[in-house]
Order: sequence, then structure tokens, then C-alpha cells
Amino acid sequence: MDVENGLKTAPARGSKLNQLLGRLKIGQQFGIVVAALMLPIVILAVTITRGTWDEVTFTRGELEGMAYLAETRALAEPAIEYAYALTAQKVDPAADTSGMTDAQRRIGEAFAAIESHVARTDDAMGVGAQVQALKTEFQGMPAKVVPLAVHEDVAQVGIDFLNGVLKLNDSIANNSGLVLDPDEKTFYYMSSLTTNLPRVVNHVAVVRVATAHLPGEAPVGVERDFIVTNYHMLQEEVSSLVGLMGMIRSKGPSHADEMQKAFDAISGSNAPFLAALASHADEGGDVGQLRAKAAEAARQTMLGFDVAIQAATEGYEERLADRRNHLIQLGVINTALVLMAALLAFYVRGRIVRSLHRAVSLSKAIGQGSLDNEIVVDTRDEIGELLGSMAETQRQLRDGREAERLNAERERAVAAVNARIKQSLDAVSACVLVADSDGRIIYLNPALQHMFAGVQGELRKVFPTVDFARLEGQPLSALGQDGGHGAGSQ
Repeated sequence: MDVENGLKTAPARGSKLNQLLGRLKIGQQFGIVVAALMLPIVILAVTITRGTWDEVTFTRGELEGMAYLAETRALAEPAIEYAYALTAQKVDPAADTSGMTDAQRRIGEAFAAIESHVARTDDAMGVGAQVQALKTEFQGMPAKVVPLAVHEDVAQVGIDFLNGVLKLNDSIANNSGLVLDPDEKTFYYMSSLTTNLPRVVNHVAVVRVATAHLPGEAPVGVERDFIVTNYHMLQEEVSSLVGLMGMIRSKGPSHADEMQKAFDAISGSNAPFLAALASHADEGGDVGQLRAKAAEAARQTMLGFDVAIQAATEGYEERLADRRNHLIQLGVINTALVLMAALLAFYVRGRIVRSLHRAVSLSKAIGQGSLDNEIVVDTRDEIGELLGSMAETQRQLRDGREAERLNAERERAVAAVNARIKQSLDAVSACVLVADSDGRIIYLNPALQHMFAGVQGELRKVFPTVDFARLEGQPLSALGQDGGHGAGSQ
């Protein structure tokens, strides 16, 4: 209890939160409100930025996958030639093995590039074990074919290795997110790389390796069925590959012309190869010519693979640049918005706090008696209303003080007049008695008091109940006169 000011400070009531907030100043409470309001804005900005950052990270993963696909493509081409040469050597030990030696060298270089990539990226794609297993399979191929007597079994060893390369291609596509590509501009490039082209490569490679042991006469039985089956499957896959061009040109036209040339080359090289394969299945013929056409079809398919890789890589790089620019723009915009919101919030906070401080200062000044404070009301909010009320209160108090001062001056003037009148009446020799409007005696001059004192004995006989020494304050009726006579009697 503040005895001097008559104020009583009540303890904070309600929840602990209310008690805690009650100990804080308005500025501190407003700061908490600002922080609470800013939090969802910051969370929203971070969420939006995080989404774009995830897109950037996803596209980086796709580009990493494209680099791996280029390396597996570099492995697939010599793998076809190595499988063909390995089969041809088993069929004819006197055959030229220079192609095998070159294929082995290129396969070794391709494995070295992939292993370096795996080490450099800490095996982010999770294909390290698969690469090592494939490398071990390659190294064991020569020993594996030694005991085999059936040429088809020898060819199958090479085809199994090539299938392992294509499975590595699938793993990279899955682990890098390429198969989940959400962008139509690059989706069909990706589809050709991860689905259509590998299937064409697989069927071309199978037939290419098979030509190493095909006889010149028309095949029969299982061997003919094998050729016919692969003929139809290869024809279907080439047709599907070429059919992608419509979507590529529609969705990702920036590299459509290059893809068109590559697909035309693949289709153009596979058409005579398919025709020769169908002819050989029915009539037999020159195996060397069939092998040459198979080699050309494989080469053109790999060139198409290169074009698709280059086009898709450029598409992903463009998208990554766009995503990075978008991320930078979002960062700048979000930062600017957060800063603007924070500055606006703290400006409003400062304005409110300053107004409250001014109101508190004015209240203290008025409470201490200062009534000449300049109160400027420049807002229409609650604080403006408070200041307006304080200005009105100050005006009323100032008017009241002025009225009191004027009343005091009037009373002093009346008192001075009364004093002069009293001095005059005290000095006269005539007996004077003054009564107020209520008929009460308020003044007796000395002459009258002296007269009453001289005849007090006789007067008591007439007025036994009247004390003439204490007449002031007594009613005139005590002397037998009517108070309505007003002032003055002798």
C-alpha cells in the first residue's frame, strides 16, 4: 500500500503466464507478440526456400546420375565387342584377337572412371558394391569360357556381363532419381536413356554376339527361334524409341533436332540389320555381312546414346541454373519480407511504447501539479483517446485551480472591505448592531458593548435569559426584535 499516494498495488492474479507477463513492461510484452507473429512468417519463408533447395539437390542428383550413365555407356560399348570377340575366339582360336585386347583396355578404363566417381562422391548412389561385383565378373570371364564347349554358352557369358552393365545403368537411374524426373522438358530424354535405348542396346548386343557363332546356312530349331525372337523384339524397341520423338519435340524441343538425327541414325542402321537378320533366319547367307551390319547397328545405337546423354545433361544443367536462380530470388525476397515485417513491427512497437511513455510522463506531471503541459494528440487510436482525455483532465484541473484563485481573491477583497467597515464602525460613538440575513447578530461596535455593560443590571431584569456580554451569534429575537428588520439597530 502506497500511503503517500493512496495507491494499492495488487498481486498478479490468474495463470502463471499472466503473472509473468504482468512483470514485463509494455514494450517487452509487445516484443513477445512481435516474435510470436514473426515466427510463422519465418517458418513459411524457410519452408518455401527449403522446397526450392530440395529441388536444387534433386537436380544435382540427376546430374550426378547423368555422369554415371555416361560412364556406364563407355563401359557398355567395349563390353559388346569383348563378348563378341570372346565368343569368336572360342569358335575359331585362330581368329584376330586385336579387337579383344582393345575392348579389354577400354573396359579397364571405364571401370577406373566409375570407381573414381564412386570414391569421389562417397558412393552416394550406392552402386560401389555392384561395380566391384561386375568388375570381378569381367575379370573371371576368360577362365569361365575355357571349359565351355557349346558356342551358345560362351556367348551367354558375354551377354550376362553386358546384362550386368545394363543393370548397373538401371540402379543408377533409380538411385539418382532420374526415373522420378518430374520435369516434362527432360522426362522423355531420361526415358530414352533409362528405358528405350538400353533395351535397343541389349537386343543389338545379343544378336551381335550371336553372329560370332552363327553358321552360313539357314539356322534351324532353337537357333532360328532365337534369331526370330530377337528380330521382333529389336524391331519393336526401335519403333518405340523413334516414337518418343513426338513427345521430345513437344515437351523438350531445345534438343529435339539432335535427338531426331540420332534416332534416325539408329533406325537407319537397324533397318538393314533387321532385314539381313530376317533373311538369314529364312535363307542363310553371308555371315560376315550380317556381322558388319550388326556392328554398325551397335555403333549407331551407342552414338544415339551419346546424343541423348548430352541433351539430357544440358537440360538438367539448365534446370539446375533455373532452380539456383529461383533459390537466390526466393532468398532475397524472403529476407526482404522478413526484414520489412520486422522493421514494421518494431516501428509500430516503438511508436506505441513512445506514446505510452509520453502518457505516463504526462500523468506523473499532472499528478505532481504541473498543469501547463503541452499535450499533442496526433493519432486516432486508443493512445490518442487517452492523451485527449488527459488533455481534457488537465484543462479542467487548470480551470478549477483558476476558479479557486479567483474565489480566494474575491474573498480577500471582501475581507478587506469588511475590515475597513469594521474599523469605521468601531470608531463611531453611536451604538451599532449588525445582524445577517438569518437574523443572527454578527457585530456589536464598542460603543454598544460599553452601553450594554453600563446598564447590564437593568437589562437583566427585562431580559433575564440574555447574556449581553456574549450577544454575537445570538438571534435578534432574544432581544425581542424581529430578525427580519435586517442589519443595524440601536
